[in-house]
Amino acid sequence: MKKKIVWNRKTWIRLALLAAGICFFAFLFWLNQVDKPELVTSEGRTFERAQVVKVLQDNIQENGRRYGEQKVVLHMLTGPHRGEELEATSSAGYLFGAGCTPGMRVIAIQSVSGDITVTSVFSADRELAVYGLLAVFGLCICLIGRRQGVKACVGLVFTFICLIFMYLPLVFRGFSPFWAAVLVCVATTFVTLYLVGGPNKKTACAIAGTIAGVVIAGAVATIFGQAAGISGYNVSN
Repeated sequence: MKKKIVWNRKTWIRLALLAAGICFFAFLFWLNQVDKPELVTSEGRTFERAQVVKVLQDNIQENGRRYGEQKVVLHMLTGPHRGEELEATSSAGYLFGAGCTPGMRVIAIQSVSGDITVTSVFSADRELAVYGLLAVFGLCICLIGRRQGVKACVGLVFTFICLIFMYLPLVFRGFSPFWAAVLVCVATTFVTLYLVGGPNKKTACAIAGTIAGVVIAGAVATIFGQAAGISGYNVSN
């Protein structure tokens, strides 16, 4: 027999939350239909994953430091040269390059000019390490917090989604960064506290208090920024 739907307060709250969630993600989809300006030109240049096959010329010195550049052979894992082995250089710099060893996974820059392709090592590929750390962190939270831990992880994922797919598109559309941050804080505060605390008076008070504090902080920051003439455009970063 089919279970009858009991139309009580909890059912209406769940339906309202479901509708709000659908509307929110529809809003995010619309918000991301914006032309994102290219911050750094990458014309004729792509970033690809590769694996070091062997080191042709090392640049390590007797004192253990690296100077100059390495010459290595890379097995390309992505891009138009996927599956091919190409010679590349790896500079010993603070911004680019990596101390390559056979078997190491790296991010390579491929600069294309006509029929000529120049490959160089940009950095070590840290994707697996980052995902591994996130997996261990999430697993620890779930094991320690059980049900509340799972809810906390959902809240963290929602916060990350809001930062990438809500805050940045708002800024791209010309929205004030201050108030975009306030709006994101309001959304994440409501969702995370509701998930952890549930629908009760304490949760409502916590949400209201946190949102009020964030709005006041945003207003003070805006007023002080205008009074002090702070824009951030004259800062090197």
